[in-house]
Amino acid sequence: MFNMMKTAILMAAITALFMAIGSLIGGRQGMMLALVVAVGMNFFSYWFSDTMVLKMYNAQQVDETSAPPRSASNSRERLIAIWIRLAASGASSITRMPTIGLRERPSLSRP
Repeated sequence: MFNMMKTAILMAAITALFMAIGSLIGGRQGMMLALVVAVGMNFFSYWFSDTMVLKMYNAQQVDETSAPPRSASNSRERLIAIWIRLAASGASSITRMPTIGLRERPSLSRP
């Protein structure tokens, strides 16, 4: 719950900053345009930030059926347990299932 409150405060602060800059540049119309842009950016960053991070790290989104089996460390079972624990930890505050991604381990030798 505290993390959601921090997120809301930060998004409101960014929106207020955008509106203040828009007001300085374009008066009332600039402030309204900045509000529309800020709301759009906040919506996009809140709902698509997980996808952006997965693409940034070249990771693949996984769920309990598509997680790759790794018998050496039982990482698939650990991944599923983490995923379920994340979903259950804030069941009343999470609006959608958390996204988990795996990426290939980079090789230590560079070409």
